[in-house]
Amino acid sequence: MITLAVDYGERRVGLAIAGRESVRPSRLKVLANTDELLNDIATLIERQDVTTVVVGLPRNLDGDDTAQTRIVRKFRDSLQQCCPKVKVELQDEAMTSEVARERLEREGLQGDELKRWLDAEAAAIILEDYLGAT
Repeated sequence: MITLAVDYGERRVGLAIAGRESVRPSRLKVLANTDELLNDIATLIERQDVTTVVVGLPRNLDGDDTAQTRIVRKFRDSLQQCCPKVKVELQDEAMTSEVARERLEREGLQGDELKRWLDAEAAAIILEDYLGAT
């Protein structure tokens, strides 16, 4: 089973993967959020034989939905429609960006290099949380 995680943002979308080679999630890449995003993810799903996609769900700290929550739910629905053979699930993403920043800084990344990998590391954390809950 191969699982892909998506940290969806208005400008950038972080991706992480776990499965065949490693059960532990690893950051994969960051994509620009363009009109080609769904096609890019669908191609990746096919090439990697992904069976499940986990999309990080943002909420307020009190758990209430935000405007971004609704955007992410719509993205999840579009991805499920685009890729009906995979299961697309939502996973709470509370504090993932902060934890991702701390991890990357401990690795010695900073500046542009840290920004380059931040969304993918956040996706890896979303995937860790998902796999720990299932």
